[in-house]
Amino acid sequence: QQQQQQQQEPLDDPSVSAMASSFLASFQPLFARTSAQLSELERAQQSVLDTLIAENQKYGELPALQHAGAVFAQIPQYHAKLRSLTTQMHAIGHRMEALKKDANSLSRGS
Repeated sequence: QQQQQQQQEPLDDPSVSAMASSFLASFQPLFARTSAQLSELERAQQSVLDTLIAENQKYGELPALQHAGAVFAQIPQYHAKLRSLTTQMHAIGHRMEALKKDANSLSRGS
């Protein structure tokens, strides 16, 4: 019991209390600034979140965007058609060149 009283007595010492108070006082301004910065950051993040929610709602209400999914789904089909047309145009170009050569050779041969 006597040891417990001796261990508790230094905590009741005014110098320990003064040191604890000065230690807390030295960190209080830093804590206050950090707390204010965190509050400002929280307000800014809430503002950004509110803006994003409002923008998402605007886009959800646009009638053109409701049909965009169907249009985007057709892109692979359109791409395949374009590829086919390009291939056909190249084939026609090669045939035209062959026909021109034949026509030139016929006109020279006559």
